[in-house]
Amino acid sequence: IDFKFTGLENLSEYKMFVKAYDYVGNSEVYGIKAVTTDYVARIIGRSNIPYSDESQWEKFESVQDAIDACETMQCTIQINPEVVNESVEINSGQDITLDIDNKILTSGSNQTLKINENGKFTLIDNSQDHGGMITNTLSKAIVNNGIFTLGEGSSEQSTILIIPDNYPVVDGAVIGLDNYGTFYFFDGLIKSSEGEGHSAAVDNN
Repeated sequence: IDFKFTGLENLSEYKMFVKAYDYVGNSEVYGIKAVTTDYVARIIGRSNIPYSDESQWEKFESVQDAIDACETMQCTIQINPEVVNESVEINSGQDITLDIDNKILTSGSNQTLKINENGKFTLIDNSQDHGGMITNTLSKAIVNNGIFTLGEGSSEQSTILIIPDNYPVVDGAVIGLDNYGTFYFFDGLIKSSEGEGHSAAVDNN
């Protein structure tokens, strides 16, 4: 039997009691101990409009859960812990912005983040310390089959010289970005930190 409780505080311990009856009316009381954990990811805005208050944030137990909840609506997502070990995918038709917010999204699988065909993903870091990054300890940090934008900017031509920032960081063990799609590079740093033999910051296929 699954029980679902709402309105519980994060990082708290609860003790619940359930009184169960059988078909003939006999009853028995069961004690249930529940420990809540902090959330992993939050949606902080939709349709390119930030939520006006933190109470509106949508909180999830994984980054992928937050991505999936966006469906085809544009969403801006942040992660909550300092480091999240998870491999995620941007699905076709999605438009996801990840404000990495001085945090680290990492994985030891083949890739940390995959952008599927017709998916859009933007990586920014609006924190004051600008230490946010997507890393991978085995192979590729990001595999792009859709549209990937690193940093904030415009694809329109400009006569003003703009010096790009070196954040956020994309760091793969063998390849930082394995690119099969469209890539817009405004700010940031892409690198391959541990590769031996065939390694590259960007593998543009």
